[in-house]
Amino acid sequence: MSRTTKTLALSFAQASTALAALVLSIVFSRVFSQHDYATYRQAILVYTFAAPLLLAGLPNALLYFVPLAPAQAKGALKTNIVLLGVAGILFATFCTLIAPAWLPAQFDNPDLGALLPWVALWGVAMLMTASLPPLLTACNRTARVAKYTLVARTVSVVVIIGSVLAFGTRPGVAMASQAFITAIFAGLAVYLMFRAVAHSSGAVTRQRIADQLRYAVPLGLATTLETLALGVDKLLVASLCSPEDYAVFVNGAMEIPFIGIITAAASAVLLPEIV
Repeated sequence: MSRTTKTLALSFAQASTALAALVLSIVFSRVFSQHDYATYRQAILVYTFAAPLLLAGLPNALLYFVPLAPAQAKGALKTNIVLLGVAGILFATFCTLIAPAWLPAQFDNPDLGALLPWVALWGVAMLMTASLPPLLTACNRTARVAKYTLVARTVSVVVIIGSVLAFGTRPGVAMASQAFITAIFAGLAVYLMFRAVAHSSGAVTRQRIADQLRYAVPLGLATTLETLALGVDKLLVASLCSPEDYAVFVNGAMEIPFIGIITAAASAVLLPEIV
């Protein structure tokens, strides 16, 4: 595949993710009350705001380490998954033990607490799928990224909306179904990743852990600062205004990431070749 074709494939994958989120927002804005919709979006905000810090640039580190030593790609992947797994444990601990006693009062929404355990499961599943696009791109399998993402997002949207319509228009139903379907596709993502590096070898070592952290943390810090800059408005409105006001604001403050989709895809395609 040419670089242009690879970039288009990755752009398509990212666009399908943005479109899936948009479709869910459109449907839930119609079927939920303002308060319930705000509760759902505040639950999503918990992960999206923490994600850059949890990921710490680790998925994109595979774009460097896999082309650097293809014969040791499996070791790089194992190390990556272990580090993301530790981040997932920390996030799940926060959502189940710390956040329920703090975030509902912070957001003036007592209903938020019931959704946080589902956010924990969803967040861990999202972390486990984050390395799939970079790894497959580094292994020159960008077409598979587009296929996986399209199928995963389409099925997820259908399952989540179907669950809400079938079992009740409540944010808890939406968040639970979203967590379960994401966990299923996370298992598939892990399988596809190890299948892509089946020809290689390698184990988790202290040196590999140190190397990936040394490479990824600066990237993660830059991404975290960018997320804070772009998302601090939602955090402030969620903290200072009523849930109903947040529901209106979060729909109006939606960004269409057209330029970011293209530049991120082009960077992902070029980096393995540069390495």
